[in-house]
Amino acid sequence: MHGATAATEGVIRTLASHLDRPLGLVDVGCRWGFADAWESLAGVVRLVGFDPDAGECAQLRDRYAGRSNVEVVARGLDAKAARRVVHLTAEPACSSFFPPDRTVIDHVADLAVMRPVGNAEIETGTLDEWLQETDWGPADYIKLDVQGAEADVLLGSTRALADTVVMEIEVEFNALYTGQPLFADVDSLARSRGFQLWRLSNLAHYVRDGAPPHAPIADVHYCDSRPVHWDSPGGQLFWAHALYVADDVVECTSLTWQRLLRAGCIAGAIGLHDLALHAWMGASRAAPEPSSSQVRTAISDYRDASAEEIDL
Repeated sequence: MHGATAATEGVIRTLASHLDRPLGLVDVGCRWGFADAWESLAGVVRLVGFDPDAGECAQLRDRYAGRSNVEVVARGLDAKAARRVVHLTAEPACSSFFPPDRTVIDHVADLAVMRPVGNAEIETGTLDEWLQETDWGPADYIKLDVQGAEADVLLGSTRALADTVVMEIEVEFNALYTGQPLFADVDSLARSRGFQLWRLSNLAHYVRDGAPPHAPIADVHYCDSRPVHWDSPGGQLFWAHALYVADDVVECTSLTWQRLLRAGCIAGAIGLHDLALHAWMGASRAAPEPSSSQVRTAISDYRDASAEEIDL
């Protein structure tokens, strides 16, 4: 997903100025730093990132030094406080609580970066425990990219998810790690916590056994009734990013207009114009005056600003 455009960024900030508190954004597996998309919400966001790699966290703290709204925590999150083995890999970003699937490594050349190089033990905790210990505040958005352990983190975030309006989760359709939950498991868990799948992005396919490049495979997506065609290379689907939205935001049944406003600001920041407009329109109907009129005016400005990106 792309972030806000120069044309829409100012409107997003205008709408964000109506928020009654800053947005809380949680990045679990924050290696390489926070998404640039959040710069469009500068001044109205708080960010906390978690990663079990203390060295990576030290680098990130240096990178964000002086940013009082950014916190980096060297901790692995889990379903409960425990001592877990981390299976270290040639590419540190691929390290996981689950051992890499040797069959995949042996047959998919691009996944040789998952080759095991050793083990380490760490103490883990839950997101719920950390939020309670620190009184950090509500987590409006949660991103999970923890190499197969996403379901474990969700299980330890029950209280946090009551406030969350949008989640972005890396999911696997075929196992990269032995014993890991797959998309069906994570999807079922997310739905049981009150979320609906909005879209899949970054679909990652890999060829097996050194297969030569495939002839293009005709593919199509449908947006409403409009087909979008392209020629795709081959390969087996292994992982993607799944974006989930809280039920009450999708259905616009939220008891507070602020919750819908928050969802719209998050969606706008990551370039999901349709979701942003949907949530903001719901907020405009539920908000008291004069906020309702001000939000409707901003929605009109956003439609105009994003006309080049979407067909309204």
